[in-house]
Amino acid sequence: MIVSRRNAAHGKRIDAERPHLQGLPDRRTTDFEEVVVTVSRTGGFALRKVFYTVPSRLIGHRLRVRLFDDRLNVFIGGTHFLTLPRGRAHASGKHDQVVNYHHVIHSLRKKPMASRGASAAWQDTRELRLRRRAHGLQGPGHGHCRRR
Repeated sequence: MIVSRRNAAHGKRIDAERPHLQGLPDRRTTDFEEVVVTVSRTGGFALRKVFYTVPSRLIGHRLRVRLFDDRLNVFIGGTHFLTLPRGRAHASGKHDQVVNYHHVIHSLRKKPMASRGASAAWQDTRELRLRRRAHGLQGPGHGHCRRR
């Protein structure tokens, strides 16, 4: 309702401009930038100060990325493979990252200290070592015991 009232108020000016407007192009213009990136050994690529993860099976592959305002379309050859949300570097110039944990979960499973509670588990292990040392006990694998 408000829009139609404002359009009606400007109707005479719009009608005066209409004969000078050109028709729309036959095809849509490109609203993306195309970039070729190589997937690093860490299973991702950096683009405009943002690190994006991709499935680790793509390590070493060259990907064609269409960089839209809100997303990245990733292509292998001519085949669309993946769409990622667009990340932006911070205004301070600090880098950012877009991590899809489905891409890295297999490697996190192999690293027990990579989970969220890792610092608490490490702290418990550290305290246990300190107690053993205080009581003169050695844990396995320290190599302080000599065999004759």
